[in-house]
Parts: sequence; C-alpha cells; structure tokens
Amino acid sequence: MGAVFPPLRTYIKRPFFRADVSTRPRARVLALIATLLLLGLIAVPTHAQDVPTTGFYGVRVTAQTVEETIAPGGCVDYTVTVENTGQHPVSSQAHTIALSITQPPSGWTFDPALPASVDLPPGERTTRPLGLCAPAEITRTESATVTITATVTNDFGDPPARSTTTVEAVAHEESLFGVDVPDTYLFFILGGIGVLIVIVILTRRKQRNAITISCREAVKEVQSGRGTSFPVRVRNDGSERDLVNLTTSSLPAEWDLFLPLADLALDPREEQTVWLSVRAAETAAPGQEVPIRVTATSTGSGGDQATIELRTRVIGDGATPRRPEEEPLEMESEGETSVLAPERTVAVKRRKSA
Repeated sequence: MGAVFPPLRTYIKRPFFRADVSTRPRARVLALIATLLLLGLIAVPTHAQDVPTTGFYGVRVTAQTVEETIAPGGCVDYTVTVENTGQHPVSSQAHTIALSITQPPSGWTFDPALPASVDLPPGERTTRPLGLCAPAEITRTESATVTITATVTNDFGDPPARSTTTVEAVAHEESLFGVDVPDTYLFFILGGIGVLIVIVILTRRKQRNAITISCREAVKEVQSGRGTSFPVRVRNDGSERDLVNLTTSSLPAEWDLFLPLADLALDPREEQTVWLSVRAAETAAPGQEVPIRVTATSTGSGGDQATIELRTRVIGDGATPRRPEEEPLEMESEGETSVLAPERTVAVKRRKSA
C-alpha cells in the first residue's frame, strides 16, 4: 500500500507549499493596489464633487460698506472680497484673477483704487479696500454707481469665469449756516424755528393789545330797593395806547345798573378803576343772587377781550350790608346817581334793563 501510493503528505504538502511560496508576493502587490484604489475612490470625491461641469475655474466678487451717504468731498469706504471658487484636482496652482471697475461720474475719484489683479489658489479668498470719493462742490445731492468685474485669466473658456458686483455712493449737502447736520436734525431745527417765529408774532400782537380786568370784591350784598358798587379795575398791558370799551350783561326786571364812561382811553401799562353800581328791585327777595358779567374789549387791531363775573346777593331789611372803606357813597341829585371813584371822577351813564 505504501509502495503503490506515496504518502498522503506528498500530495498535500508539496502543492500548498509551492503555491504559498510562488503566490505570496503577487498577492501582497494586488492587496496594496486594491487598498490604494479604495482610498482614492474615497478621497477624490471630497475634492472633485464641487467641480463645475464646464471646467475647473470659478470666481466671486462682493463689496460691503457701512454707510453709502456722505458729505461733499467725503469717501465711501468699501471692502471688496474676491474668492476663487474653482477647484483643481491635480494641484493647488494659483489662478490670476483680473479686477476691473467702470469709471465714476465726473468729479468722483477712487481712493484707494483696486489692484489690477490678484493671485488666488482654488478655494481661497482675499479682501481689498476701495474708496469712492465725491467732489467737494455738489448741487444738493449727487450719486455715483460703478461696477466691479473679476475675471479668471487662466480660464481659456469662452467666456472665461467671471463675477460682477455694483456699488453706489450718494453725496448729500446737509449744512445749515455752514454746519453739517443730518436730515432728521435739520427737519426739527427748521420746525423749531418756525414755531418760535409764530410765538413771537402772536406775543407781539398780544402785547400791543393786552387788556386785563379785575375786581377785589366780586360778591356784594344789598338790601331790596337799595344799591351797591363794585370797583372794577381795567388795565392796558399792551405796548400801545388803547381805547377800551366796557359792556355788561342784562339784569332782571326792575333792577338798575349804573356804569361810568363805557369807553376808557388807556396808555400802555395804565390802569383805571371804574365803579359799577347796581340797585336791587323793590320786590327782590332775600337770598336772591344776580350775576353781572362785565367785558372789556380792546378797539385796537387785536380786539383783545377780558371778562369778569360779579355777583349781587339780596339780604333782609334788618341786615346791614358790608361796605369797604374805599367804596364811595352814593349822592342823589335830580333823580340820578353819581358814582365817584377815588382815582378818577367820571361822568355817569344810566342803563336800565328792559
């Protein structure tokens, strides 16, 4: 049995031994290549997935500013950002991006100006300052609009990759008597000046024809069929001579009212006391009160008026009405009553109510 068939290890050990020795280096090489291909498949999409279908070039340009409105001779400061949005699967060689800007209106200038070009690798960005300056002399409001264009010069496509952005600056004259102020403040200042002018005009008009009227005793007591007097003071607070007209309200039936001169010529700051006398009706009942409204009207251009209300209270026959020391006594003369004021004697007019 052993002579006819060789030992089993002869058929098993030799072929596996030879195959292991001959194929081990090749298997290692194949495994290494497979690993590299797998890593490449994993790594390449992370860089190439954003590559444009039209090429590997791209660019974006933007501009920002804090404020676009300036005074004459001022500058609007922009921050211009240039970004290389292209992708390169082989290397990160920089692309040359040309920058161009349209000319501003006459009198406007750039300070500083943009460079002619910048070199950026794919995926990188850079910022550059740009100043757009207004002329010193303008006609109230002027504006300037310019366009910035960024073009990838390495791109030989038709057209090459490019990006544009537009910036605008506004110059506004905001001066009041040579002082620069914002529009909102200018509005309030002009409005305040207008209000002050109106106040001054009204005040001057008031001062020219200002009339005041007063009475230190606005309530008087009187017996039925008897009379009493009110010291009414009229004052010209204006700055010009004025003629003041005095009028009174109507009284109940059988009540009489005695008023001195109805027209008073008063100099500026002059004051005059007019004694207004009232006689109660014989049939007036105790406790009855009669209001009397006295109005002083300026005959000047202002037509200023002042009004005061007096009140007469009827008391019983046994009561004695209070009489101020300065109140003049009534003097009967030929059926008329004369009232003499301490400051000035005036003629008497008698007015009876209907």
